[in-house]
Amino acid sequence: MTVNKLHNYYDTIIRLNPSQILHRFIKIFKISRYKIYSFNGNITHLKHTIFPESIEDHSEPMYSSPNQFFFINETNKVDSFLNIKNKKKLWRYNLYYFNYLNYFSSIEDTNIDFSKYINIWINEVKKGESLEPYPTSLRIVNWIKWSVRNKYYKKSFLDSLYSQSIFLKKNIEHDIKGNHIIANCKALIFSGIFFINNDKYNFLKIGKKLLFKNINIQILHDGGHYERSPLYHSIVLEDLLDIYKLVSNHNYFSKYEILNLENKIIFMLIWLNRLSHKDGKISFFNDSAFNISKSFDRLSSQAIDLGIKFKLTDSNFTYFKETGYFIYTDENVDLKFNVGCVGPKEQPGHSHADTLSFELSVGKFRLFVNSGTSTYENNTLRLFQKSTKAHNTLEINKLNSSNVWSIFRVGKRAKVGHIKYDTSNNNVKFEATHDGYYQSSTTNHKRMINIIDNKIIISDTTTKLCLDSIIRLYLNPDVMVNESPLNLKTTDGYSIDINCKNGVIKVVDTMWYPEFGIKIPNKCIEITMKENNCETIIKWRKGTV
Repeated sequence: MTVNKLHNYYDTIIRLNPSQILHRFIKIFKISRYKIYSFNGNITHLKHTIFPESIEDHSEPMYSSPNQFFFINETNKVDSFLNIKNKKKLWRYNLYYFNYLNYFSSIEDTNIDFSKYINIWINEVKKGESLEPYPTSLRIVNWIKWSVRNKYYKKSFLDSLYSQSIFLKKNIEHDIKGNHIIANCKALIFSGIFFINNDKYNFLKIGKKLLFKNINIQILHDGGHYERSPLYHSIVLEDLLDIYKLVSNHNYFSKYEILNLENKIIFMLIWLNRLSHKDGKISFFNDSAFNISKSFDRLSSQAIDLGIKFKLTDSNFTYFKETGYFIYTDENVDLKFNVGCVGPKEQPGHSHADTLSFELSVGKFRLFVNSGTSTYENNTLRLFQKSTKAHNTLEINKLNSSNVWSIFRVGKRAKVGHIKYDTSNNNVKFEATHDGYYQSSTTNHKRMINIIDNKIIISDTTTKLCLDSIIRLYLNPDVMVNESPLNLKTTDGYSIDINCKNGVIKVVDTMWYPEFGIKIPNKCIEITMKENNCETIIKWRKGTV
């Protein structure tokens, strides 16, 4: 192991909670064997309509006969859960989740009998990654939803479901925390209610206690999930909505607990609405991609169906202080500016080195986009997608603003300060500074964004001029580019001129990664700074399509 890698490990581990380190050592040395228990009690007969099939707008169904499974834009044939080691880990995980029991691309697909694959899993899986706590958590919930809807209560199925719940209870992800432990809690709550008449392992009690302990930490005061990823925020929000649906009309939670859960859901919906663009899809900060989580429209509809009442803000400007996002929206533009620190300290696995990056929609469509996330494999593409270079911000000396050094690891992190904003006098101005380059290049990066009428001025300032300082602006692939002079045209008729002071502009070919397994050619505007201050002027006008 190199000295540099040892430094990376030190910088990562030093920021963990002591309890995480303790539980990681316990996990390393604990022998935890999966054992089949016989379930001989009575299950709770929930209404079979409580979790109906979810019809999703996927490009392809997750399952097609014979034995074809489609996940993360890749199709593979599966006859056995034991013969898939050559597939990508995230693809294998999706197979273990069993989401295909409940999520379909058309109503016709809901008639497929999936008991065959449940029985194959029961007969084959006795150990291995399929039993890791996160896929086990998702599988437990999916099996229970499917079982209730189809009234499937075969003895071997109940034994397996019960045994997986016991195994999960003994292997809760206290070392990872984040969205993983929320999924663990959800699964234990579902199991505790499903097996309520024979819950001698206290699934419900443990799941509920851990849930409120963690959401009170993870859901910040501004409504954002503390991993600061719109994707994982949406996933956690759906988890809370599912729990609320299961418990709201029964006595499993107290009135206070229901109210606490409802308040968290409301604030999370407001946050997600503002972090979604005018096309209804999430913005790309940290690990985020399309077609993994449900959109704001789908999640808000679920909340409304559950009787949860909420009101969205009608203000043009929002500052989410705890998660660190400035949002400005009017009839022409929708700007999202990341002024947050990498976080949380205990779990930055889904963080990117995207400090002071932004995304911008003009009209109904995205104009400037961060590069997105298409892989969780341990490769150079993963490291690029997490890098500063892949985002709409300033890169200095080919370095990252925070040390994203492995698939889910971050060492030294940029700290953001000097955050200011002003919304008076018919213009909007916000600014922030980060120190991510100070140790390597003895310079800080300050970014100020000023919105005046039909113009945005982005001012990037460094403490000193560095030889290799490049500002990048990645374009939505649908944007038409004329390079001399630089002009952009959107599909709904906006014309955008780009100019800069103290910089040299060029347009380069790049890739956009909006989904797992997908890459789309796009363009990137690169501005090389010639002074320690550079102004980028974005001016738009509405024309004809």
